[in-house]
Amino acid sequence: AKPSAITIVLGIWLASSGIHAIFDGFDAQLGTSTPWLHKRLRSLGGCVALSVGTAIVGIVVRYTGQIFHGTAAVIVGAFVVATILYLVVAGLYRLGVPSAAQTKLPRAPGTVVVVGVVAIVAFGYRMYLRLFGDGSAFQAGLSVIVTTLTGLYLFSVALLLGLYVNQRLAPALESIRESLHPSERSPEASSGS
Repeated sequence: AKPSAITIVLGIWLASSGIHAIFDGFDAQLGTSTPWLHKRLRSLGGCVALSVGTAIVGIVVRYTGQIFHGTAAVIVGAFVVATILYLVVAGLYRLGVPSAAQTKLPRAPGTVVVVGVVAIVAFGYRMYLRLFGDGSAFQAGLSVIVTTLTGLYLFSVALLLGLYVNQRLAPALESIRESLHPSERSPEASSGS
């Protein structure tokens, strides 16, 4: 049976609740407050972006082996997947971090940390299946549920860790920027000296 439009809209609404919770975490971590409606609309956009990014990753993984062979397939596939993941995470930070905080925070260092954590988790899961998996249908059925829930949890934690890295690096990067371009100092900093 085909899903109805109501089922699809309800599914997107419920799925975006997880993104909304991550954005609540961003607000708590930054000490900011975003209106609920703005956050919900942005979380709907984030949910769609995450779904499209995941679909593209699936397509890349499926067809890279058919276009390239051996080591080239692994390298090209890993590069494309990492690039797509980087863009999705940067987009989530763009949507979830309030505008006032975005001007003060770098985005790239934390995004790279998130991509690295996701790569480590993916590698760890493959090693787990290789070492402890017995290939049974029972384990395969359960692993889909466990992998999805664990992956979502670790992705959420990685996003918060990446935001923390951006917060910690912001003062150091600002001082480097000021030392390289002293003429571009803000008026408040100039009047205070």
